[in-house]
Amino acid sequence: MRFVMKSLAVAGAAMMLATGTAAAAPPELPKPGKQKATSKKVPAALFGMHDHSLSTTPPTPEDRFGGIRIWDNGVRWDQVNTAEGVYEWDVLDQVVANARATGAQDVMYVLGYTPAWAASNLKPPCTPGNYTNCEYFPGGSSSAPSNIEYWKTWVREVATRYKGQITQYQMWNEANLTAMFSSSGDSAVEMAKLTVAAQQVIREVDPSAKVITASSTIVQTKGFVKDGWLKRYLKALKSRGGKPDGIGVHLYPWLKKGPGNGDLADRAKGLDYAKQVIAATGYKKLPILDTEMNYGNQRNNGWPKKKYSQSKGSAYLAQTYLESLHNGVIQVDWYGWDDYGLGIWTTSPSGTVLEPGVTYRSLLANLAGQNNKGCTVTKSVTVCLTRKGATRNYWVYRPGNKKVTYTVPKSFKVSKVCDMTDSCQRIRKGKVKVGLAPVRLTNA
Repeated sequence: MRFVMKSLAVAGAAMMLATGTAAAAPPELPKPGKQKATSKKVPAALFGMHDHSLSTTPPTPEDRFGGIRIWDNGVRWDQVNTAEGVYEWDVLDQVVANARATGAQDVMYVLGYTPAWAASNLKPPCTPGNYTNCEYFPGGSSSAPSNIEYWKTWVREVATRYKGQITQYQMWNEANLTAMFSSSGDSAVEMAKLTVAAQQVIREVDPSAKVITASSTIVQTKGFVKDGWLKRYLKALKSRGGKPDGIGVHLYPWLKKGPGNGDLADRAKGLDYAKQVIAATGYKKLPILDTEMNYGNQRNNGWPKKKYSQSKGSAYLAQTYLESLHNGVIQVDWYGWDDYGLGIWTTSPSGTVLEPGVTYRSLLANLAGQNNKGCTVTKSVTVCLTRKGATRNYWVYRPGNKKVTYTVPKSFKVSKVCDMTDSCQRIRKGKVKVGLAPVRLTNA
């Protein structure tokens, strides 16, 4: 009996070897570079962040950010310029100083919203679930100014006071939403007028500062691409000689379930729609800045609530920054370091840095300043390469949750595989498992 079974086992093994099924190795990772890098170096400002605590608390040595977008810090136009000729700078002074203390490569300030004394129209405040014919921030904040000279004076005061400290000026936040910005005519045209006026002032006062367009949320419909607010705004801006330094968008996956409730693929679709609009309006060569980004929802705003686990949130955050590397997005301002209204939290309300926050710090430390050598994207896996001196980092991830084993090409010359929290181990037998959470293959 033993002889028969041994014979069968030998015969079976011989058959598998003959057909090649037993000896088949895992697929080899593709070599990066088929998709060219959109920048020679990975800018630190790619890793932008919102931090509400900058209004009150100096950052600790661990609070390092690649870029800061000053928003929701209590320093809007209506909160600083409280009456004509009256400016309360104390909080904004502190925010700018604290932002620079984080080591941020770029500090962006959003110039809106209109004070009541300068507003052309006041609307009632919005209520959760209702954002039509109302103001998200009350007191005329969503209104176009009644006199453009009010706007120009405000821009001049800010640019003069923070010359060399604020490096980017964004015109407005989510100006495509009527609760955020409206006028008696087409608000897109009105915003184009404000943008050109601000551009002229900023270039005169602080030529080194960058002018970024008002941000628009990206709605994933054919109507958005055909004649949405962003397209009308950029067309009007182009016709008036507008020459911004970058196009601001918000790539929250905006689906029927509300902003943020889509996935990574939905964000990619939104970015494609934004690119179509930008190209059609003559601004194809300008970089794209995703000036607010997160997924899910925890607010009482009428939309379904959705929160991510720390591990999945970490994977989504990492892929969002990595995908931007080869898709022409030079800055992603995560919302936010200490905000708990959306689905992926980088810290806890008590201040503990959570896994997505650790991942953010790891990406900043291991990517900023690296030479960007491009990516290769297939349906099953993405591989990108960055280098600095003799150090090589291959960033590998898949579109889905399922982990797949791959063979690491010998030409990669790497010895370790690290997860996004910088936990590393030696690559065993030349094989690695790859899933939704990116891994870093390195010789460091």
